[in-house]
Amino acid sequence: MTVLAVLLLLAGLPAAAADPAELTYEVRFTGEKMTLDGHAREKSWALAPAVDLTDRHYPGLMAIDSVSTRVKAVWNDKGLMVLYQCLDADIQATVTERDGRVYTDDTVELFLDPDMDGTNYLQVAINPRSARRDLLISGAGGQTATLSWDPACVNAVYAEGTLTDRSDRDEWWTVELFLPWSGLGRKANFNRFDQGRGVRKTLVDEEGGIKEE
Repeated sequence: MTVLAVLLLLAGLPAAAADPAELTYEVRFTGEKMTLDGHAREKSWALAPAVDLTDRHYPGLMAIDSVSTRVKAVWNDKGLMVLYQCLDADIQATVTERDGRVYTDDTVELFLDPDMDGTNYLQVAINPRSARRDLLISGAGGQTATLSWDPACVNAVYAEGTLTDRSDRDEWWTVELFLPWSGLGRKANFNRFDQGRGVRKTLVDEEGGIKEE
């Protein structure tokens, strides 16, 4: 069983695709017990399709040859799991507080549009110190944003290198993120998934909440 959805998976500031509407990613179901520790040793991660984010030529951003990121995702009856594997020769992170300004550090970000309306979306950002910032953004162009959204995510980070020492050469850092289906329901004010765009498993109950079977 699979879920096909349009997920915008970003790490740092990768280059925009030619047409995001043409991109799809297959998120496969897993029955394996997943342990979130940042090491990603489970077989499900090895089998999951990967998206490589390597093009750094974003408008106004200098190319960074020492950075590339691979993203994978799987799901089970409880929620969505996303894996980020980031090659980074100079890992930088100082923010430690919840909902802090993690975007000033090296950061991976997940953007989700559960009702696929192209207007309201969810954003989760995590830095190498495992500090997380959750945002619910609504209105065209992100007119309104709130930090009060708490999806009860679980995340784990492992870094091979130092987080603030610019005198040495680092290797990589990994993020495992679990986002429960319950965090995408009424708490996020999203009332439906668009069944016409490939969601093969009904996840929304009659009241607009997400089922946890």
